[in-house]
Amino acid sequence: MKKKIVIFGSGVHAKVIFHSIINNDRFKFLGFVDHKDKNKTIIKFKGVSYKIIDLLKNLDVIKKFKNLSGIIGVGSNFERSNLYKLVQKKKIKINWETIIFKGTNISNNVNIGEGSVIMANSTLNNNVTIESHVIINTGSIIEHDNFFGKFSSTGPGVTTGGNVEVGDLSHLGIGSTILNGKKIGSNTVIGGGSLINKNCKSYSVYFGVPAKIRGRRKYNKKYL
Repeated sequence: MKKKIVIFGSGVHAKVIFHSIINNDRFKFLGFVDHKDKNKTIIKFKGVSYKIIDLLKNLDVIKKFKNLSGIIGVGSNFERSNLYKLVQKKKIKINWETIIFKGTNISNNVNIGEGSVIMANSTLNNNVTIESHVIINTGSIIEHDNFFGKFSSTGPGVTTGGNVEVGDLSHLGIGSTILNGKKIGSNTVIGGGSLINKNCKSYSVYFGVPAKIRGRRKYNKKYL
């Protein structure tokens, strides 16, 4: 029996995840859940209109389903974390799915937490740990013994060496490179194209080749 699944969010990232789900025989896609515009068509695919079926302020529709699966289709780490907390606060039981796109290369002993998304053409090598609600974006190479904390993410084309640690809510920008053994603190952003050759503090912004600290970062500051 197919799992019934909804996507929380309806923006660009949600639409990308939609195409992975709709082509996966494991799932029956029900629709999107967002803050506004209930019944609005978000995407049309093969003659079918897929809509926002419930509002986050209510969640009246989805609470009627038993054994409902879900994934958060929001790119911002901070917003993804907040949305997760909102669903938990409303005591809605959701089976958070892990979505792995076709074309990934994942070693057998990789651990991936619930609600995480591993996008196409990414490589996760030996003994990698990906905690919950993490995004590993298209074409990223995550080398052996890496650790990614909750609600962290990479942009497309990120490369990490072995034994790299990335803290909760931190983001590695598009095309950035993290050298072996380096540690990125929590809620820190690495700018696109940067080279990290030293450890990075929490609540900070780094960019450059090699990267330097460019300022402090508030908890909810946007980075995209």
